[in-house]
Amino acid sequence: MAHENDKTPQIEKSLSTILRKLKQKGSIDTATFERIRPTGTTIPRLYGLPKVHKSGVPLRPILDMCNSPYHAVAKWLAGLLEPVRMTLTQHSLNDTTGLIDALSGLNIKDRHMFSLDVTSLFTNVPIGETIDHLCTYNESNEIDVGLPIDDLKEFLLFCTHDVQFKFNEEIYRQKDVVAMGSPLEALFADVFMSKIENGPLKTHIKECVLYKRYVDDILCVVKIY
Repeated sequence: MAHENDKTPQIEKSLSTILRKLKQKGSIDTATFERIRPTGTTIPRLYGLPKVHKSGVPLRPILDMCNSPYHAVAKWLAGLLEPVRMTLTQHSLNDTTGLIDALSGLNIKDRHMFSLDVTSLFTNVPIGETIDHLCTYNESNEIDVGLPIDDLKEFLLFCTHDVQFKFNEEIYRQKDVVAMGSPLEALFADVFMSKIENGPLKTHIKECVLYKRYVDDILCVVKIY
């Protein structure tokens, strides 16, 4: 039974209208339109995964967005923006192979090696600031992702801001910060961290022998003075 406050049909209609306009402008083809247009979707549901390795076993909030009206478009956007992420996040690692390569041949004599963890990164990524940084970088570097900047911003905001979800049969809206479970979560986290790394932390990172980050885990090697 549909909840009276569930806006899924309206969200589907709004998103389909935006996509149809893009198709008419030639920004997306018919195949892409049919693949990402939301039909028969459902409201995302919030659940928690226990962090058994931490004291008190806190829950990690996950939003199941797989059949939501946002999911297909968000996944498509994440793919379009992968080239931007790769050039923007110069300190980011994709896998353990990248870490092995970074450490290969590294001399750690008279140096300190330590790790850092970004506390609750995903639930602290500001949506507006991150989108602005991403689009400004994309525009400044003239990276063609196949969408005009204004359309890109509109899509990113639509898929991340004011997202409705259900928990214990009550409907809520996530006003800011990217939802864990969104196909855009890793991209947004990487972009926001790169903004900090290329801003307030830039001078400190330059002083490191090695600085590498995998999502929210950071490895540093510094000289002993």
